[in-house]
Amino acid sequence: MSTQLPARRLPVQRSIQSFATTLLLTAAASIVTVIATPAGRAAIAPIPTPDISTVGEPVAQTTSADLEARMNQAIAALEATNYAEALTFFEEAIAIDATHAPAHAGKGLALYNLGRYPESISALEEAVQLDETHLFAWMWLGISLDDGGQPEVALGAYERAIAIDPNVGDVYFHQGVTLARLERYEEAFASYDRAVQLNPEMPVAWVNRGRMAGIMDNLDEALVSFERAIEIYPEYVDAWYYKGVVLSFMERNEEAIVAFERVLELDPSYPQAQENLDRLRTS
Repeated sequence: MSTQLPARRLPVQRSIQSFATTLLLTAAASIVTVIATPAGRAAIAPIPTPDISTVGEPVAQTTSADLEARMNQAIAALEATNYAEALTFFEEAIAIDATHAPAHAGKGLALYNLGRYPESISALEEAVQLDETHLFAWMWLGISLDDGGQPEVALGAYERAIAIDPNVGDVYFHQGVTLARLERYEEAFASYDRAVQLNPEMPVAWVNRGRMAGIMDNLDEALVSFERAIEIYPEYVDAWYYKGVVLSFMERNEEAIVAFERVLELDPSYPQAQENLDRLRTS
């Protein structure tokens, strides 16, 4: 099996809300769960109305309205994958209320998508300092740390997220990506396994689970994983490719040929698919 490490990017959106909207704008006291993407960025909550009795001094209504407006503009920009514009709106929200953890978390996500990992890490660290119960800020901090070259530190951020809520499949998915990059394959398999237990409709987690099983020479379990991914998303070309690889290792050549033919139907330029198909047809 190939030891190419799992990527975070998703092959498909399977949500009523986009990657950007199913973000991390979670207030500790009020969470609205949405349908998750394969590695869903779940849980949005509206900006809570300030409780005057606990704040201790009046809160200007215009400030609250301005903050909500900037946050909504930032989310819309994220949905449009206009990350520079989203960053501007999040920074404007922070200028209105520097203690608003979701604004810092959103800023971190915008910076992450701009490839500015050190700044992303700083923004997300600020978010979790302001609200240490912000699960999705911890998760994105882990992702930013990993992609920013600090995978060992990233694992600590995922553990903080899991301590807040051990039943969020997305966290285990990203934990699995980091563990795989560290070549801790058995632990990565366990993380992906937990991810699909919590979210069985996450095809990218099933594929990465299968890849870890294949690396560990558990071909039966790998095949189960790839077939489950295809069942969820029949046009998932990577799942078909790895299914073909596993079947060829199992010497089920006719079935492997069918799998590789399907790969080329979906993506005629898919690397190594034609090579594998030619090899099987002449063997």
